[in-house]
Amino acid sequence: MRTRGRRVPDGALGAAALKHVEPVQPEPTDRLPEDDSIASDPARGLLFGVRIPMVAALGLVGEAIEPDYARIRMPFRDDLTNSAGRLHGGALMTVLDCVLACAARSRDPAGTRVITVDMTTHFIASTCGDAIAEARCLRRGRSIAFSQGEIRDSQGRLLATATGTFKPVPRGAPGGDG
Repeated sequence: MRTRGRRVPDGALGAAALKHVEPVQPEPTDRLPEDDSIASDPARGLLFGVRIPMVAALGLVGEAIEPDYARIRMPFRDDLTNSAGRLHGGALMTVLDCVLACAARSRDPAGTRVITVDMTTHFIASTCGDAIAEARCLRRGRSIAFSQGEIRDSQGRLLATATGTFKPVPRGAPGGDG
């Protein structure tokens, strides 16, 4: 891809922008942390300490969260495919929305929620395997946050890129659902 005469690496973030972060591991007792601040449990719809019913529906697994960064895996399932047997674009967009939002709320994952204001997605390829989404929060203000992310298959092939705009809301405050 070219941007104003200079070559930009494949993918919205480029390989240099993403760094390897180890997956969040359960405590040795396999119990969730008492405050659930970084806990992920797809069966309960728990993603980085927040209950999101769509997480349970898609079986999303939160693998990593740190300031301004999040990574989520969507294991391949037949019920998430299109008529060609590949992961459905709507499922990929939902994962991207979740990972972009997690990056936007990553400085206080359990205390802040975000409301999606706008999201743009570009589809590049399809897959019939797991999908791994990564995102970074590019800028966060008091009233708005901007995130950018991408989703790849387990072989590292770029499937889609996305950008999102989010409105941060303290958990428990009026102004949105969830």
